Amino acid sequence: MTLIKKILIIFGLLALSFPALFYFPHKSTGTLGEYLEWTSYIDRWGPLNAYSIVNTDIIDTKIHNTPIASINANHSYWTIEYPPLTMINLWLAKKTAEIFNVSWMIGIKIMSLVYYFATWVSLIYLSTIFRRKSIWESIFVVSGLYLGGLYFAIITMAFTTLDITFVPYVVFSLTLFARRKYLLSGFFLAIAVLVKWIVVMMLPVFLFYFIIKKGRRYKIDLSIFKFFGALTLVFSLLIIGFWLDHLSLMSLAESLRKAFSHGLWFLEAGSLNFWYVIEYGLLIPLYPETYGMIIKNNMPIFSSISTLIYLLVVIVILNSFLKRKKDISNLLQASLMISWSYFILRTGVHSTHLFITVLVALCLVIINPNKCNLRLYLWMIFFGLASPLLTYGFPVRNSFVTYNNQPLMLLVAVLYVLIYFIYLRNYLMFRPTNTKD
Repeated sequence: MTLIKKILIIFGLLALSFPALFYFPHKSTGTLGEYLEWTSYIDRWGPLNAYSIVNTDIIDTKIHNTPIASINANHSYWTIEYPPLTMINLWLAKKTAEIFNVSWMIGIKIMSLVYYFATWVSLIYLSTIFRRKSIWESIFVVSGLYLGGLYFAIITMAFTTLDITFVPYVVFSLTLFARRKYLLSGFFLAIAVLVKWIVVMMLPVFLFYFIIKKGRRYKIDLSIFKFFGALTLVFSLLIIGFWLDHLSLMSLAESLRKAFSHGLWFLEAGSLNFWYVIEYGLLIPLYPETYGMIIKNNMPIFSSISTLIYLLVVIVILNSFLKRKKDISNLLQASLMISWSYFILRTGVHSTHLFITVLVALCLVIINPNKCNLRLYLWMIFFGLASPLLTYGFPVRNSFVTYNNQPLMLLVAVLYVLIYFIYLRNYLMFRPTNTKD
């Protein structure tokens, strides 16, 4: 590649990096208020102490000889639905703010920006494993997909979510997994889980990856012990650390419970999914005055139906995955369908719950860059941005311009659900080729 082309690529990369830097000082949404609240707990008690205190009903009135109050009864405190390593990230953001003498908000923004560019590096590393082209061409393709898609820049910097903080660990895990370095891959995936609970949805796919079908018999690849052994080791070290520091292990369970229990409280939480169609396309038109009470009184039923349907869909996806060739591309396809199904079929999901699905779609098109995977990734970007932009508004000039058009949102939700079911049908129609035992 000539010097001129390299210079053009560098200028192109700088231009693609502009949206993230442009949205750096953006006002953000209410999620930032939660992060700042959690940072205040860290400032008061330290990262892991704060995590344990806020997520646990306190019986003893002292921790580390420091008098405390049972604050769970005080509704002005936010319980933390993220894993404990998120508190470490916020602690690092707080320290960064102190070093540069800026606000905690700017510290969180700096931390998010670092993870944003770390994700870029990890994706380039992933591309070099599968693309037989020069490093410059790999950088150009990955940057166009990742930076040019704008999804990660807008969600991370404009809306200021912490979802980007688990992404580099997932990508490094996938890269090492593709290189058959299962011990290190399991280590990085465990770190990702302890940054954001939603990554646990990928674990069943990794488990089924090591189950190999030969004829009518199934065989377990012994490499499973390396991968899941690393996960077990990381989780065990965390538990031991909590135990030695006299921190409540119930805080972990409470955080995990809260993270996956939104479906018990809301029919939909700003997500353009199946339940959005049910609420705005069916319940509100039929019961315009009483739909609120109908939803409230029947939430246990809606949630149970949602859970049952989702579990059945996951089972059939894993069953289809079991019959396929075990490679990283099929692993990503199964992971995408499971996380996508969670977003579409579960009650109470937030728009950012699609973040992991967009990430998997991006990794899939980097590994296997065909038109089908590229089209799927573009659909994920479109619908991934549609939910927050139509719900919270468009980020412009340090604020959000709201665009409340209910018929349009319903139309987008119907289209989204329809496309999901088309992809699900196509995935489940897979038939393995006949091979000899």
